[in-house]
Amino acid sequence: MADKPFPRTEAEIEQLIDRLESELPAFQALLGLTVGDMVRLSNAKANFHYIRDVAGEISGKKESFQDFKNAMFNGPETPSIDPPVFPVIALPELQEQGIIPFIRQLIKRLKASPNYTEAIGEVLDLVVDSPDELNPGDIVPELKLKGLNDGAIEIKFSRQGLDAMRVDWRVKDATEWQLAGTYTTSPGIHNQPSADGKPEAREYRGILLSKNQPVSQYSATYNIVTTP
Repeated sequence: MADKPFPRTEAEIEQLIDRLESELPAFQALLGLTVGDMVRLSNAKANFHYIRDVAGEISGKKESFQDFKNAMFNGPETPSIDPPVFPVIALPELQEQGIIPFIRQLIKRLKASPNYTEAIGEVLDLVVDSPDELNPGDIVPELKLKGLNDGAIEIKFSRQGLDAMRVDWRVKDATEWQLAGTYTTSPGIHNQPSADGKPEAREYRGILLSKNQPVSQYSATYNIVTTP
């Protein structure tokens, strides 16, 4: 077996941190880890998850902010308009910068321990038979859609270890696809009231992204009717 390369994407790093935080307590004494090491790892996991989730929320607000900006600058004239509300950043655990360098150094320390073995590496997911085993181009993602009020659509999906899911939509039988959103967490919400306020038949499809580039195949096309 070979050492597994350090993951390149945030999604893969998130999975690695989860694995270490879950499995390392069993090897803490054997590999010479301190209580401080374990606390910092636990804090890193919570903060990494939180920051990625908030990043997804902020990304989802960009379009609504642009609509708000256009309305404020260009009209139409109305008495008031509600601006989008962005999340307030409040880390769940003690703030310790440099999460990724910390994880890199932690792995180096583990492998340098005289008690580290390939079997432990397998448990911690630090070794691999074939580094190129997963080919993202073979992945066909799946979506699960649910109609919400006011034409909104809830979109559930799995990132399958990649960075994000880009979802396109169109009114059923239309020619051109439009962007519903790029989502790093599931579920994503597509807020798009129908043009006349009546139920609207739509089609959705998704494709997985790595570093903002499409890497998987497109999903099947999913049909849904909106709820006014």
